Amino acid sequence: MKKYVLSESDIQLLIGLAVDQYCTEHGLEGEQEFEAIEEAVNIAIMLCDHLSGKKPFDPDIVEIAKSMLDIFHISV
Repeated sequence: MKKYVLSESDIQLLIGLAVDQYCTEHGLEGEQEFEAIEEAVNIAIMLCDHLSGKKPFDPDIVEIAKSMLDIFHISV
């Protein structure tokens, strides 16, 4: 699997671009688009907090998630 070096700004930008593309592709506008963007902001914050060690994800949940990805043959 490829590894990337990304800053927090890069991560936030990419999540923002992804949600914008998702909204466009799925025809989300107005309140629905605003809610999607709001959730993306929250996800970006949580991800950056996890990566910085400020507020890491629960290790048990991380292991469960890895197991689920293995079941569905998704590499991480």
